[in-house]
Order: sequence, then structure tokens, then C-alpha cells
Amino acid sequence: MPIFKVKQPVLSEIMKKLLEPQEVVISRYRDADGKPKIDEFKEALVKGFFLIKFPKSFGGAEIGVNIKGLPKEYTLHNTTSEWSVDGNSVKIIGKVEFQSIPTRFQASFQLNTFQGVGNLELIN
Repeated sequence: MPIFKVKQPVLSEIMKKLLEPQEVVISRYRDADGKPKIDEFKEALVKGFFLIKFPKSFGGAEIGVNIKGLPKEYTLHNTTSEWSVDGNSVKIIGKVEFQSIPTRFQASFQLNTFQGVGNLELIN
């Protein structure tokens, strides 16, 4: 019986960079002075989708993160939710398809600044 090998995707330099933990910013949900609108951001989380920016790796472009109804392979450490708020920080796990490659997005943000650390991770 022949054995089929799954072809690994070719990763671009941008994708390789996004796989490294780095600064991430939630650029939307701010008032005219740039102050975070926490309630609007939490509403976006409840709806299951928000935009993230990798300011030092991606030229400031935004990537959409889906956090609604994630399949089991997108969760980490048996996490039961896609996001959780703990005091002034929020941890998020979500799905991003970047350059036709499915990935898991994981990050932790400070709610008072909408800045944090995150990265993409290839799904096996």
C-alpha cells in the first residue's frame, strides 16, 4: 500500500517572521485621541472577530482573527474559551488563514493600551 506524504507549505519570509513572538497592536476600537474603547473591543470579541496589527513585521497591515467556534486543533492546553480577561489583560487564541495557510493566533494584550505580544503558529 503506498504511503502518501503531506506536502508542507512553502513559508514566505513574512510568514516566518509572523511565527515569532513579537509586538502586536489592536489598532481599531479607539476614540479620536487614540484611547482604547474597551467595551467596543470586548463586543468585537463576543462577535468572534477582530483585527490585529504586527507593526514591526508587516508594514502596519491588519490581519483578521476569527475566535468564534474554533475547531479543537486551534485550542491550547485544553482551553475552553477563545479569549479571557484577567484584570487589565486579555489572552486570545484564534484562527488566521494567512497566505492560504491555516494558523493559530495567540496573544496577550493590556486593555489600557491595546498593546501586547503575539504570534501565529502553524497547525499540524
